[in-house]
Amino acid sequence: GWGFSNWIEAFTQPTLLSAITNTLSITFTVQAISITVAVVIAWLLARTNLPGRGWIEFSFWMVFFMPTLPMVQSWILLFDPYIGVVNQFFASIPFLSWINFNIFSWEGIVWVHLVTGTIAVKVILLTPAFRNMDSSLEEASRVNGANMFTTFTKVVVPVLLPSILIVLILGTIRSLEAFEIEMILGGPEKIDVFSTQIYRMINSNDPQYGAATALGSVILTLMVPLIILQQWISRRGGHATISGKFKTQRFQLGKYRWPLFAIMAILVLVTTIIPLVSLVIGTFMSIYGFFNIDDAFTLANWQTVLTRDTFINALKNTFILASLMAIISMFLYSF
Repeated sequence: GWGFSNWIEAFTQPTLLSAITNTLSITFTVQAISITVAVVIAWLLARTNLPGRGWIEFSFWMVFFMPTLPMVQSWILLFDPYIGVVNQFFASIPFLSWINFNIFSWEGIVWVHLVTGTIAVKVILLTPAFRNMDSSLEEASRVNGANMFTTFTKVVVPVLLPSILIVLILGTIRSLEAFEIEMILGGPEKIDVFSTQIYRMINSNDPQYGAATALGSVILTLMVPLIILQQWISRRGGHATISGKFKTQRFQLGKYRWPLFAIMAILVLVTTIIPLVSLVIGTFMSIYGFFNIDDAFTLANWQTVLTRDTFINALKNTFILASLMAIISMFLYSF
């Protein structure tokens, strides 16, 4: 009853190579973009006089708390290649009719990862680290003639590099085990990653539990070095500023203040308001995206959901599980 047949079966899967390639390429792209954007945003929120920074920071918490599956559904309603509202809008303009963004693609998976929480989580984790940095280091840089960009790249980022690396490693681990977005958006185009490959092996007509377990062991083995690296950096990455007193003076953005605010406002609009509005409108439409048909808007969708026994039971189970897990986990963690 013992042998290497499960491992042989796992590594001879015809789609395994593409799944590994997709996993690594999506992980690298998402993490590279998100950590770069998050570092800049965290610095703007914590170290500068950016207008409305309190509300902007709050919006990233909103993105963090938004459930992934409804947000994925919202982006499908916006960028479905056939009925997506954005694609229909471009199709109605003659010189822009060639634009058609297919959400069911590699690029779509990367986009949804970025706007549904990957950037938001990094901003939430990095902002306190930036906020607790002694501003005397930045002042010394400016006294020596450095501009805003040089101060940011030569002083701020190197000082906070341990925190940035820890957040990057945590994000990489999360990307390697991501499942929902890849399963929904990659399914129509048969874009598999490591996690969906394991899922399909278990849920096939002839379940391959042994081979799926072997692949699961591989992804766990790959994560162990990342976890050890994260712990090592967090323990040795401490630093101290030798100074007479701690200063938290904000950097004056000057003429860049309002242009940067406009960019941040667009980002907030894209990550929160647009998907939420799209999702709400979709609940009241007979056929989503078709605004010019008779009886385009309806309450039937809500009536169907609210009168289903399965919905009430699912809602009750969700609240029970969420409440119990929150109470029990905090009780155990307190020890």
